[in-house]
Amino acid sequence: MIVKNNFIRTAAIVLCVATIATVPLDARAQDAAEAVTVIRDMSGWETRVIQVEHAERRALAEILSMFEARYTFDSRSRTLVVRAPAEIIPAIVQVIDRFDQPTPAPPTPISVELTTYIVLASASAVEAQALPPALDPVIEQLRTVLHYDSFSLLDTVISRGVNGENMSVNGVMPVVAGMRSINPEYGLHGRFFVRPGAEGRNVVRVDDLEFTARIYLEETSPSVQIATAIEIADGQQAVVGKATVGNSALILVMSVRVID
Repeated sequence: MIVKNNFIRTAAIVLCVATIATVPLDARAQDAAEAVTVIRDMSGWETRVIQVEHAERRALAEILSMFEARYTFDSRSRTLVVRAPAEIIPAIVQVIDRFDQPTPAPPTPISVELTTYIVLASASAVEAQALPPALDPVIEQLRTVLHYDSFSLLDTVISRGVNGENMSVNGVMPVVAGMRSINPEYGLHGRFFVRPGAEGRNVVRVDDLEFTARIYLEETSPSVQIATAIEIADGQQAVVGKATVGNSALILVMSVRVID
């Protein structure tokens, strides 16, 4: 009888254990199981100490956000400690090395000197400034294409600017007796861009170039405007544009010089 009771008690214990095994784990048991899994996954992780020279904390955070990794960064010693799966550690090191470069220094400002000759072409002689010898080749070409008898210099405008910045000049041209004008106002505006050209010679592009002038005559005050964009090689001259004023014309001739 005792044997029979022991058998029944043993069977009941086995049945109880089997029943518990089939019941889902409670929250605490589930967390414990996941913790064991995490520890098991991290057993293949590797810790690497990387010396960082230039990259800042924000840049490092952006880089490491792409990887399954943990890290700490000491900004004083410039030391980065990374913990990640061993197989991706080389990739992390490679990417950090690629971005750990000194910040490029800003480009050295390049100064440009622009000389603008305001030339008056007329059917008859006008009392104005004599043309400088530097304009002789240009004037010879203009005589072959324009039917004007007289070419004279109204004014020379010298302006300076920096590569990538705007240039603006306003002024008043000398009084020209032949045109019976008083206080001929003008404005010259543009934006400089310098690029390397052929044979090591820089080329200056003047974008949004605009020349405006108001020539006051006896009864009218016509406005003159020349708007364009032009490229001129360092040390060369170019005819920028022409605007008719009555029986005469204003012609812009420009030369540039790049100042290192």
